[in-house]
Amino acid sequence: MCYNNVVYAGDRKSATVTATCRKHSSIAKMEYNWNNSGYNSQSTFKATTALKDTLTLSVRATDAGGKQYEITVAPSNFVWQNPAVNQPGNYKNGQKGAIVELFGWPYADIKEECQFLANAGYMGVKVFPPQESVWSNAWP
Repeated sequence: MCYNNVVYAGDRKSATVTATCRKHSSIAKMEYNWNNSGYNSQSTFKATTALKDTLTLSVRATDAGGKQYEITVAPSNFVWQNPAVNQPGNYKNGQKGAIVELFGWPYADIKEECQFLANAGYMGVKVFPPQESVWSNAWP
């Protein structure tokens, strides 16, 4: 099981992508193929605005017996690849802009995203109702 963990720089014009993989104790070697550039031992990738297409990743694991396993991770897109949200000049009591859904996000993370979303042209954020935030699967 693998996924890309994306951490953006403060200006949102670059990001460090780390392949986070769960591996069995029998795996002796892990190799990463970022954007079909060939397998190597680098589990991180530095992305910048020069990257115009999705970032692809294939991970190859080799066990102690030499058997190889390969997994393809879902491609990653970045904020600089998204089209700008264009707002009309006159609203006439209608929708004033796009709304982003951040269902399931912790409120602290939403707070951190608000300034960026406002600068990108979004006019609102939809979240889960607060009562759903206190749900627990712990036995009472």
